[in-house]
Amino acid sequence: YRARLEGYESEVQFFDGIEDALEICLDRGFRLGLVTTKLSGAARRHLQSVGALDKFKCIVAGDMVTKLKPDPEPFLLAMETMQTDSASCFTVGDSPGDIIGAHAAGIQTIAAEWGCLDTARLRACSPHHFITRLTDISSLSATGFQEMRPVSTLDDASKGDGITAINRADSASVKRCSFSVRAGISNA
Repeated sequence: YRARLEGYESEVQFFDGIEDALEICLDRGFRLGLVTTKLSGAARRHLQSVGALDKFKCIVAGDMVTKLKPDPEPFLLAMETMQTDSASCFTVGDSPGDIIGAHAAGIQTIAAEWGCLDTARLRACSPHHFITRLTDISSLSATGFQEMRPVSTLDDASKGDGITAINRADSASVKRCSFSVRAGISNA
């Protein structure tokens, strides 16, 4: 596993548009956290290789917890590390484990279709919102979800660039967001 990880590390790159999406989030005052099943060293190297390590205030990796996603433990640790609670953060993810784990931790969820391997399984996890295009990130308002469309109103045929990321925040609190590694970074 580690040899395979090291073998493709030189090929790690952002999915199209993710760098801009991260900047939009940061410009809107979101603090970014990362919850991943990857080992800490690999996660940090991957983020460093795409120039994004300094954008994340918290990284919770698989070797930092006793239970992996879909267990809520990694999400709870991320909230503890970022000194926040489930009411003032959200998770964007592209796998059922992301959505199930965040739900179990009481966190609002946004599913990212563009990085998803099985969209039907992702939708079956009942994410609070679903993003199919990168441009959907621009629909987030400074006070939360008012401009986001719930999953039930999204057109299943709608496809696009997609984005991992955003959930709930209000203007009175520091905004936080967690991304999954696979949702934001691809191995070309």
